[in-house]
Amino acid sequence: MEFIKFLNDNGLLNVAWVVLTVFGSLVMNELKKNMKNKYVINLLKQGADWIAALNAQNVSLSNSERFEKGRQYLNSIADKHGMSFLDTTINALLENAYQAYKQGGGDIHTQQHSDEQVVKVNLDDKGNHNDEPNQNMPNLNPDNK
Repeated sequence: MEFIKFLNDNGLLNVAWVVLTVFGSLVMNELKKNMKNKYVINLLKQGADWIAALNAQNVSLSNSERFEKGRQYLNSIADKHGMSFLDTTINALLENAYQAYKQGGGDIHTQQHSDEQVVKVNLDDKGNHNDEPNQNMPNLNPDNK
């Protein structure tokens, strides 16, 4: 309490109030910027996931064209929010999204084949080969053997 009385007696209370107000507004502006950055980066991550999956399925585009379309899309999101990011940030977001898409089972262009082939052979009771499809069907008419 004596400190405030000292500031007031010496005319420094107003100066301290101005300093605290300016400092507080600077801190609040930085916090707002930080929150906006996090929000836009989260949007960019979601956009990168979406555009990576969409472009990976577009076989009419080359890999570099897919990547460039992704970059354009993410830059448009950032522009809508009045922000710009380094190319390395945009590239990293796209690459991470594409790798996650591949690990999730997407973008598999080759059909997986098994080297083993299953061959079903029908044998009758005596072990003879019989290709008739109804050979194992139960006899519903016991009089007709």
